[in-house]
Amino acid sequence: MAFLGIYNHSLNDIFAKMDNICIDNKSVIVWQSCEKNFDTIQDAISYIESMMDPETDNIYNAQYYGIIKSLLWEYCKSQIDQNIVGIETKKLNDIAKSKNIAQKLINLKDNYQSRKEKSMQSDFDTQEEFCQNKYLVYDMLDMSQSLFIKQLKKSA
Repeated sequence: MAFLGIYNHSLNDIFAKMDNICIDNKSVIVWQSCEKNFDTIQDAISYIESMMDPETDNIYNAQYYGIIKSLLWEYCKSQIDQNIVGIETKKLNDIAKSKNIAQKLINLKDNYQSRKEKSMQSDFDTQEEFCQNKYLVYDMLDMSQSLFIKQLKKSA
């Protein structure tokens, strides 16, 4: 997969270019001191997104979706409707079950692109709405990317 530029970053690598961040005085990276503290998960996610530049990443090279998804889960799990997550996961798994490899890759890439556009949305009325929508988007981005890369490996 090196020819595609796909490789795994560690959590520390991804956050290396930014200050050690905390949410409500709790460090995002265990055992790290707080250099930048945010009062809410929304503020922290907005900061991370601004540092990672999600507008320019693509299905091949974005490496932080799982991390943002994990942060959202940790801070918002009581506000995430698992039924909605299950329905969206089933839709994505149905795409992955397609027999036509080319169509499967196209559909996964399209799903990724539409989810990425939704990740840029920032006008939420409540923290619950923010948590539900952002978690769902990053969960689906992470799954789309994983399925896409898995399919590329199979077809290579």
